[in-house]
Amino acid sequence: HLLSASTLEDVVKALEQAKILLFGVGGSANVCDDFRHKLMRIGKRSSYYPDMHLQTIFVPAMTLEDLAVFGSYCGETKGIVTAAK
Repeated sequence: HLLSASTLEDVVKALEQAKILLFGVGGSANVCDDFRHKLMRIGKRSSYYPDMHLQTIFVPAMTLEDLAVFGSYCGETKGIVTAAK
C-alpha cells in the first residue's frame, strides 16, 4: 500500500539502466552485500565496499548514469546521510 505501481516501474527502469552503487554499514552492510550478489546473478554490475571511507570515494566519481542505493535501518547513520547529501 505504500508503493504505487508507477513508482515501482520507475525504480525497475532505473535499476535496469544505471550503474548501481551501494552504500551501507553495520547491519545494512549485509543487506548491500546480499543485493550485490543477487545483481551479479542476473548479470547486473554494481559496486559495494563495506568500509564507509571507501564508499565515500564513489560519490565524487558518480555520473548521471549512476544510481545510488542507500541502506540504513534508522536513516540517521552519519556516513550514509553524508554520502546521500
